[in-house]
Amino acid sequence: MIFLSQPYVVFLTHKNAAYRVASDPAKQIAAVQEGFIGREICLPILGIIGAISLFRRTGEKLSVRGITAGIMVFFFLWACLSVVWADDTMLTAKRLLVLILLCLGALAIAKHFSLLEITEAIFVSGALTAVISLVQNCVMGTFHPLDPQYRFGGAMHPNDQGICFGLFFLSAIALAERPTRKRCLYFFTTIIALIFLILTKSRAAFLSAVFAVSIYKYLRQSRKAVIGAIMFIIICICVSYLLLGDDLLSYIQKGLFLGRTNQSVGTLNSRLPLWQECAMYFSRRPIFGYGYNAFWTAHHYARISADLDWGMGSAHNGYIDLILGVGVVGAGAFIIAMILAIVKAGALSMEFASSDYAIACAILIYILLSNLFESVLLLPHMATFFLYTLLLKIGFVKYR
Repeated sequence: MIFLSQPYVVFLTHKNAAYRVASDPAKQIAAVQEGFIGREICLPILGIIGAISLFRRTGEKLSVRGITAGIMVFFFLWACLSVVWADDTMLTAKRLLVLILLCLGALAIAKHFSLLEITEAIFVSGALTAVISLVQNCVMGTFHPLDPQYRFGGAMHPNDQGICFGLFFLSAIALAERPTRKRCLYFFTTIIALIFLILTKSRAAFLSAVFAVSIYKYLRQSRKAVIGAIMFIIICICVSYLLLGDDLLSYIQKGLFLGRTNQSVGTLNSRLPLWQECAMYFSRRPIFGYGYNAFWTAHHYARISADLDWGMGSAHNGYIDLILGVGVVGAGAFIIAMILAIVKAGALSMEFASSDYAIACAILIYILLSNLFESVLLLPHMATFFLYTLLLKIGFVKYR
């Protein structure tokens, strides 16, 4: 379970982590062209194990079930076809190979694991990420949680790691509600996961996690309990305003943005100029794009970095990167599949009072929202792997 759900973390620690070379344009361009040795070792093994496990007679029967699965098949075929019109055919082929390997591993888990076991796999992956990052920070002497400027990174960039910890937090909440002997352990781990999430100071991950937890609680609780919780929050806000006055807004802003109010919210931390630059490239090839996950070639990276005077390896928006890769057709299909899966999971949760589908719905919403300001949809990332797993589980496995 650990290997299938975490093939990309172990070898990304220490000096090979992508964000450690982000400040050096030459190294970043080399990283775009060459990739990372850890992924080149682990992903093929993941795909092979996934392919072998698909031929085992155990597990659920896989079949196309409904429009969600049909749209996912269309997206996969469209992504594969993008190699025909891609600017960089070799880069697109490599990225498509990564997609195929991830999908094989995800499909194997969807076939053989229940939704509860998938939630446990997310929990294990998040815990492993936390341990690796904490050990690395302690060994390197960079763990300073009391420093206001400190951001908890390690295995990856703090923003990407924040998304992992958000998943860790959500899975721990779901498991803590189950009547098992490990309930206290899961409850304690929920607090640890929240602390680690806050330490990353990743605003997108934190706010998305808060919203996803709210959706999960809404699906799990009765309407009276939801209304009572809303009234309690309103009363707390009113009492806080009476005590703090206009300073309440300042405290709320600092809390929501995790103390990073010194950066310009008006420009979304310099993302808007980047998105405007990407829009110019999108306007040139809106239908087909530049090839699946192949827009950020060394040429495009160098050109956009020079224009904006800062280095980046993505659009800091998963959907912009998606649309740059496969155009409006492919991106539209993928987003529609995500939304349909969310709706289906939510409906099944309410129809059968299922906590498993409730947490699946919450996790899908979390990944959907967090990619509005970060970009991991196309990467071999923990969120991407479990996104594929849940989409395939909902789309190709019979509901139970």
